[in-house]
Amino acid sequence: MSEGKSGSMLKERRRRVVRPVRLTLIAVFFLVLPFANYVIRALMYDVSILNPREVFDNIDTLPLILMLAPWLVAVGLFFVRIWGWYAAVVYGMLLLGYNFYALVANPTLYNFFTLSQVIVAALIFYLLGEQDLAAPYFDYSRRGWRGHARKAVRINVSVNGKPFVTSDMSNAGLCIIWRECPLQLNNAVDLNVIPPENTDTSGELLELRGGVARIDGDYIGIAFRGLSRKQRKTIERMLKDTTV
Repeated sequence: MSEGKSGSMLKERRRRVVRPVRLTLIAVFFLVLPFANYVIRALMYDVSILNPREVFDNIDTLPLILMLAPWLVAVGLFFVRIWGWYAAVVYGMLLLGYNFYALVANPTLYNFFTLSQVIVAALIFYLLGEQDLAAPYFDYSRRGWRGHARKAVRINVSVNGKPFVTSDMSNAGLCIIWRECPLQLNNAVDLNVIPPENTDTSGELLELRGGVARIDGDYIGIAFRGLSRKQRKTIERMLKDTTV
């Protein structure tokens, strides 16, 4: 196999989901938020939206910063920068505190609108805290996002006849700790997965094929290959029944 073709295959097998849809929606929310606030402010002060100078003249410094900051947050989140993640958290705390104060001090229709923004933002920050969505912001190798959520479960497996215990597993693959692993990326492996006792899959030995998809120190990520529908369903049931 030529070097170019080998590199192409490596890239294909290492491909991860580039950007989850929900993260794109979060970024779009932050991009649109300043425009929505601008329109609401214009209506609140009975100023034409076509007269931005007059609109901004009616806004104090802190509200103006909070109104424009979402653009910076959106850029940081969309391009997977760790400062973007922290900016989102800090912005959320400032927005929450300021809008609760504003709502109590002046319970107008505008401030009820901003409170609804806080509720939506709180949901967004909850999503940002999910491990599979937040991990790339703290992973400097920037491998991107997985298409399947991992579950930290300890399940007995054998890889090419050598016994291991998984550190995590998903519908698409598993991770083990293998010190001085002799395998290289894309090496094919034989897998035997032994479902835990006290699950409805107990006793169903899974004989699978896999390939090395990631080598990160002693952590070896193995992707399942050529799963049948029955095997996929068995793995789903096993993960559902297995406690962390």
